[in-house]
Amino acid sequence: MRQGLRSLGSKTAPLGTLVAALALAACSDGGVPEGLDFGLDLDAPPLPENGVVMATFVAHVSPKDKRVVFERVEREDGLLGSQSIDQINLSQDGTTGTGPQNTVELVTNSMGYNSECPTPQVNTWCANVTLRHFFTRPLSNVFVQMTKVTLPNRNAINSDPPEHGLDATKGLWKYTAPAANTPGVVGLAPHNEATRDWVFNYPDDTDYSMEFRVVASQTYGSYDFAISPQPFVDACAGGTNLGTASTGSTTLPFPFTLYGTTNNKVNFSRRGAITLGSTSAPPLGGNADLPSTSAPRPGIFPFWDELAYGAGGAMCYRLTGAAPNRQLVVTWKNMQFATNTLLDNPASLTFSVLLDEGSNQIHFVYDSLVGLTDRANGSGASVGVQNETGTLATDESNTASFVTGDSYALMPVP
Repeated sequence: MRQGLRSLGSKTAPLGTLVAALALAACSDGGVPEGLDFGLDLDAPPLPENGVVMATFVAHVSPKDKRVVFERVEREDGLLGSQSIDQINLSQDGTTGTGPQNTVELVTNSMGYNSECPTPQVNTWCANVTLRHFFTRPLSNVFVQMTKVTLPNRNAINSDPPEHGLDATKGLWKYTAPAANTPGVVGLAPHNEATRDWVFNYPDDTDYSMEFRVVASQTYGSYDFAISPQPFVDACAGGTNLGTASTGSTTLPFPFTLYGTTNNKVNFSRRGAITLGSTSAPPLGGNADLPSTSAPRPGIFPFWDELAYGAGGAMCYRLTGAAPNRQLVVTWKNMQFATNTLLDNPASLTFSVLLDEGSNQIHFVYDSLVGLTDRANGSGASVGVQNETGTLATDESNTASFVTGDSYALMPVP
């Protein structure tokens, strides 16, 4: 297997859409501290390009009294595109552990002061905070970001480093469900929550306020293509064998996002192509240079060429793993070429695509790419992904760049 970072022709915008959703948490029965001079500057630090904040909240804190109260101070509507399955509703029922569909809550489990904090030290206060979501899809790249504070010298002292263009000067915490293999993924229930400790400077006993936002990826604008450690998985071993069918489809138990489209219906064809939703995977015809409005979209193309079944050939699919780390595996086994057979055959092509729950990563794993010509290495194939409008793609078309044993990951960039 070749090592290092693989750079494909990426025909994409530099950054995808980040969507933040935050709902009021029942953290305390106390009110806003009396006499607090609430002077927040509501101009929060920027998100990555195309980033969107769905709601902004302030936390009124009285560390010496071990009290924090969250309040929503602004909201923007209509921020999700029509391709998303989410319908964000920022109302909150006020009951910890429950909420309207597509909301997020922050719950302060405990607060501490000085020696009560992790790594005890003076002039600090801390809180153990659970983020819980009620979306019908997993969330990836989940962060809580502190954006403003009313008094100086009160930034977080255990912030995570900056990531995806999110500023960590005041405080940034990535949230990951305990069972999730990919950092920043908070899955479907019962894996829809994660907990972090927040620790802050607290040089005196004055009450003050902070501004927070919760950020999570909802769509993606581009993909990185890199060497993957993912081993080959044969879906024909223990999976559903479609034999020599031209096309097939299945419904995932989890939604999967490709660029701006989220769906749980996956379609695949003998041509080495996958589509999502209502778009059918093509049974016949040649490939195209991506992006292309004439190509299937949104589409995933591990080896899009005019393929046919060889001896013992089959197309299979299988669900592996356990939530929140399941994978859909689609395998094309013992394929050859349907055209120019005297030149290119005999050939033996066996490869799989794996779609990851939560992280929305895509893996192309090539178990066998053997033939008489370099067509078996992709000189007549399109390899990559393209969006739902046929305007963005990360692909490599008609280049003999792939060999037996290659394993690649298409990693969405938020």
